[in-house]
Amino acid sequence: MTSAYFTQMAGVAATLLGLTFLSLTFFLGSLDHRYKNLAIPVFLHEVERLRSKGGAKSSLDSPPLKMTDLQLFDGDPVVVFLAFSTALSWNFYFFSLILSLTIIDTGLDVPWLIAGELVFFAATVTYSVVQRRMRYLRLNTYRTFEERLWSPGEWLIIAIFLALALLACYAALVDTCAPTSTGVCHVVLLGPLGPQHVDLDTIRLFAIKVVTLGSICLGLYVTNKDLFVFFKARTSDEIRRRWLERFVGDYARLRDQIETIVQQLRVDAPEAKRLRALWRDGRPPRSYIRDGYSPHAGRDSVTPDPRWVALLAGAPDVSAWMFDAPGLAEWMADVEDAVTLAQGSMAAAATS
Repeated sequence: MTSAYFTQMAGVAATLLGLTFLSLTFFLGSLDHRYKNLAIPVFLHEVERLRSKGGAKSSLDSPPLKMTDLQLFDGDPVVVFLAFSTALSWNFYFFSLILSLTIIDTGLDVPWLIAGELVFFAATVTYSVVQRRMRYLRLNTYRTFEERLWSPGEWLIIAIFLALALLACYAALVDTCAPTSTGVCHVVLLGPLGPQHVDLDTIRLFAIKVVTLGSICLGLYVTNKDLFVFFKARTSDEIRRRWLERFVGDYARLRDQIETIVQQLRVDAPEAKRLRALWRDGRPPRSYIRDGYSPHAGRDSVTPDPRWVALLAGAPDVSAWMFDAPGLAEWMADVEDAVTLAQGSMAAAATS
């Protein structure tokens, strides 16, 4: 019965690994769409590392945009999220597959080998869960409702894997101590989980059965959410791209209006002060832009962001995902309100 169960688990896990890999190839092909507007001489991260150590020199000593491939792809939240999220679902599948194959093979069904595998997967799953959650914080707008409540579940998953790893190590220690009862083995054999109190092998096997089945279910759930997140991200990118194209045209019109208004209003007029504070020479204040996105992306308030300059110039050197479009929209709305107030003040001054 046990052998048949784990044979089925191994078959299911292997099938799901193949299917997720197949679906991932389609989505990775579609992922190129996010970079279709980019035309920049990307600096290879390895070349940068060699140059910093005085090694091989690159022919691109001063590229137009100082951006390495690491900054380009690791700066894209969807790419990073997919990497760690896929790693998590595959860890679930590999856990069920490898544990099942180990238990099926009577020659490999060794307590310490199983314990070692469980410790390894407990570590990798914990790392994947933590990293996936960190990346998810930047993708909050793409999350479904129940995934916002995932935090307790994530810690529960980590606790279950760690508890199973500890149980397997204890069972392996009991198996090793069985021939003797001196020293540490005496304490282990006479403890509350000793063989005279509980059937530890049965408990361990039942726990592995439950967790392998649960891992397959969790892997399916995570894969489902990955595809949903990618669909929303791809659609949102298209919407933001079209909005940014319109934004560039509105920006030029608004800039001309503001230059005219500032020239006509008194410098100390409240409307002029508010308008200048919002406009800031054509760059939104940091309060409107999330960390990591243009037109700031960690730069000081004086140096122009090259991505922002490229966007306004219409150059094919930037993509929609690099910009905080909602923040820019809020900034534009506030600037237009300030322009309306300033125009009203000018009209009132002209009639008085």
